[in-house]
Amino acid sequence: MPLLRCDVDNCVHNGQNCCELGQIAVKGRSAQNASETCCSTFCECTGSMSNACIDINPQAEVQIKCSAQNCTHNENFYCNARDINVCGCGASSAEYTSCSSFHMR
Repeated sequence: MPLLRCDVDNCVHNGQNCCELGQIAVKGRSAQNASETCCSTFCECTGSMSNACIDINPQAEVQIKCSAQNCTHNENFYCNARDINVCGCGASSAEYTSCSSFHMR
């Protein structure tokens, strides 16, 4: 499984720049660059929700479903990259996040 670093610090699933989910999904079916991808499992931390209180089990390695068909790392709709970085600090919705490890085929 890829090593995941997540810089989306206001995502409820982010714990110490790791993801608390065992699997994420990257969208961007016809993406041609990283900015056209997004982490569809993003959930904004709002109100009483805080990653400090939800920090159950942050994981550096997660399974990554990927619909970015033009990415070199996409293999049968899963990411086969050694490591990836999801970015979008301060994002208010999934469309403001991206997989910065995207590489066009």
